[in-house]
Amino acid sequence: MFAQITIIGNLGQNPELRHTPSGIPVCNFSVAVNRTWTDGNEEPQETVTWYRVKAWRRQAESCHENLKKGSKVLIVSEIIEVNPWIDGDGTPRATIEVTPRTVRFLSSRQDNGEIPEGEPAHGDENPFF
Repeated sequence: MFAQITIIGNLGQNPELRHTPSGIPVCNFSVAVNRTWTDGNEEPQETVTWYRVKAWRRQAESCHENLKKGSKVLIVSEIIEVNPWIDGDGTPRATIEVTPRTVRFLSSRQDNGEIPEGEPAHGDENPFF
């Protein structure tokens, strides 16, 4: 079985690039997905879901070079890990971590000045090879 998730949102902070002890690049960043609606009392409501993203190899380097805080991005992935927890107010929360199969950079050059001219607007199709 394979469950796929598609995430379209904005980066919460600049991506962080590190290397494993064997020299493999890994890039970590978070993506916020905002949802707004009007409730039964005609009051506007909003919720934000955060996803932790961990890209590997060339995809990691591409994400680090082309994304920055606020960049709009599309991620296609499977969910790797969900960690439920309770915050200080007693509200149930969860941390959702994904490793993308595909990353598409959706911000234009004007929105995200760090996308170099001629760079592809996607990451590697398979981050594990």
